[in-house]
Amino acid sequence: MITPERGLIVELDYAVPGGPEFLFETLQNMLASIDPGLRPTPLDEARYFAGRKCEAALAAYFAVRKCKKTAPKAARDLAAAVRTAFTAKLPSLLAQSVRNFVKAMSADGVKMLFVTNADTWDQSFLDSMAPILVGDNASIVHEDMTLYGGVSGEAIRRLVNQIHVHHSRLVFVAGSAVSVKECLKHGIGSVAVSCRHNEYQDYSGVSAMVDSLGAQAVKKIKGILRI
Repeated sequence: MITPERGLIVELDYAVPGGPEFLFETLQNMLASIDPGLRPTPLDEARYFAGRKCEAALAAYFAVRKCKKTAPKAARDLAAAVRTAFTAKLPSLLAQSVRNFVKAMSADGVKMLFVTNADTWDQSFLDSMAPILVGDNASIVHEDMTLYGGVSGEAIRRLVNQIHVHHSRLVFVAGSAVSVKECLKHGIGSVAVSCRHNEYQDYSGVSAMVDSLGAQAVKKIKGILRI
């Protein structure tokens, strides 16, 4: 009897330790480069940005701050800033627990697709990510940020088509509640990696919550995938 293939899509940037905080820092730095007075607080992030399309979020924030910057251009600049920032920073955020998580899932033959804002065409970045891209079942793909701090429904459809695993045998590891909500729309189970920075978000509908990509996450995911 052939065992059905199992799959895992990991929203890597925000599931690794410090990822959500680093995204917020990148947002702050990008806006400060436009105007030093544009210094959003965590409350601003929750109110204007989290889970919203970047262009709409920036337009709302600029209107409140009476900034004349064009939102579409700022959204493109933000996507570029996040891409550059995570290309440089993501490898250093890969704690040993993350590497152990990947090895454990790989040992059970789970097909893994890591999604990142980082530049996956950058060879030095790929070389530095080698510790998690183990075997033939692990790959990484770039996805530009259109939703702030999450993956859009359109992106999820593309990722599911790329990993070629049926929804019933697929888990999405999310670092944000917006991605959990998008997974629900597609009938995909999700495991959310929570952190203090995102504690204000609504994770209702998530299959399981964990505090890190570690042993607890491995156990929860194996239970959902019935391994």
